[in-house]
Amino acid sequence: MSFDVPDGLMCVSNGRLRSKTKTDSNYTRFVWFVSAPIINYDVTVNIADYAHISDYYLSGKDTLTLDYYVLKYNVRKALMQFAQVKKMLACYEKFFGPYPFIKDGYKLVETNYWGMEHQSCVAYGNNYKTEKPYGFDFIIIHESAHEWWGNSLSCRDAADMWLHEAFATYAEALYVECTKGYSTSIDYLKMQQEKVGNKYPVIGPYYDVNFQGTENDDDMYYKGTWMLHTFRHVLNNDSLFFAILIGLQKRFYHSSTNTAEVLAYIDTLAGKDYKPFFDQYLNYASLPVFNYKFTTDKNGKRVLNYRWIAQAKDFSMPIKVKYQSAIVDSNTITNLTLTPTAKWQTIKLPNITDPMFYVDTDEFYVEVKREKNQ
Repeated sequence: MSFDVPDGLMCVSNGRLRSKTKTDSNYTRFVWFVSAPIINYDVTVNIADYAHISDYYLSGKDTLTLDYYVLKYNVRKALMQFAQVKKMLACYEKFFGPYPFIKDGYKLVETNYWGMEHQSCVAYGNNYKTEKPYGFDFIIIHESAHEWWGNSLSCRDAADMWLHEAFATYAEALYVECTKGYSTSIDYLKMQQEKVGNKYPVIGPYYDVNFQGTENDDDMYYKGTWMLHTFRHVLNNDSLFFAILIGLQKRFYHSSTNTAEVLAYIDTLAGKDYKPFFDQYLNYASLPVFNYKFTTDKNGKRVLNYRWIAQAKDFSMPIKVKYQSAIVDSNTITNLTLTPTAKWQTIKLPNITDPMFYVDTDEFYVEVKREKNQ
């Protein structure tokens, strides 16, 4: 890509700068080259009176160049704010695998708009703000996650944009987990959950017409991240969950894909059909409902009755619950994993203290509906 820019200004685009030459007029020609496949909406150009800050990050056996282009009066701010980039890269490489554009480098470029995941040239316009109390810059953390989710693994159709946004949004929570611990990441996820509408399906209704929709935009971010968080706990195996994330990056490295291919690959690695699970969260607006009630058997014992109410055919997933017993001290909590179906199931919970019964909504994004006791 070749750009003729007025003398005294700097031009920054995707990939690497190949040449910078003076033209016959009062212009300088900048030639940038991208070596990896790139989505059309990721192509960008930035022209300003930039200062250039150079750094590097060791990615395995490779050296990743880090280049920051900021307005000259913001150099000191940038040096402090962008220090988190290396920690972010270390966390993301742990969870997702190597940075996917080593040959083209990593850049942050100051812009007059909030931000954008332009491949190898992330637009930064967050005015050096820190997300409190989590201690990170939202634009750096979210938009950089798109280098893996969106730029390397890319959706083939805009209706499947959740493949970009759900994973990149969950990456924020994983970064919090990496730097602040798991319990703090739950707090962060709860903050994200407040933005879910559950009014429209996450996946757009039409393919092959570049339809993404507007009403469901927030849900493909925040409902999407909670779907992935829930799936992590459905698997109940972090080694497998993160192997799937890294496996997806290897399988769809520098390529476009769709929901069906991604879900088929997940099933292959997980060794089980999870399509009904994803069907419910992606193709229906409403959440699965954990429906329960307490009854008393003929011996006077408390019995828990439970089932799933869901729209997806053959929907099934385990759910964790906890309860307190009347015959032990009030601080003792019993944890239990149930496997509901669409049909009512029962289990005896002797000496349960009603209503000291809880569904684990920190790890499972579901609606909870309790029927009246009988």
